[in-house]
Amino acid sequence: MDKMSKVIEKRSSVRSSITKLVKRVQALGEETEDLNSLSELLELIETKEEILKKYDSEVEDLITDPEKFKVELKGSEEYDDKILSAKIKLKSKLKTFTEKTVQESHPSLNKSNISENAASALKLPKLEIPRFSGDSNFMEFFGCFDSAIGSNDSLSKIEKFQYLKSLLSPPRV
Repeated sequence: MDKMSKVIEKRSSVRSSITKLVKRVQALGEETEDLNSLSELLELIETKEEILKKYDSEVEDLITDPEKFKVELKGSEEYDDKILSAKIKLKSKLKTFTEKTVQESHPSLNKSNISENAASALKLPKLEIPRFSGDSNFMEFFGCFDSAIGSNDSLSKIEKFQYLKSLLSPPRV
């Protein structure tokens, strides 16, 4: 048995394990067992993913035929997609389970507080608001400013004022 055949055989075994794990994830219902089983399943998938990537890399290095390389690459991408889908589902279930546990242990916290904190931690792209220099485009400027900053409840009045000052230009003569 040559090196290529050995690596492909090992990879087949790992792919088989991953397929079984993905099927377990897909079979999860709305009510899941417990946090530990979800975490364990995620850890298993991530470990198998690392091993699979190693074998995929070895196979790709050994292939000399461009057509076989394309076929191997497509197969690798399909498994990457399966793994990613399973990991997303597991992480979503873990998040839901964790939020539910927090709700049960701290009834004073509500889901909207948790969601607001998570949303405020997101990094969004820089917002471009046109500058205002006293010309006739006031309504366009004010509409953009009000929707992006003026109606943003997470900003204080001082912060809103600072934004407003930074967007004003001297009048054109």
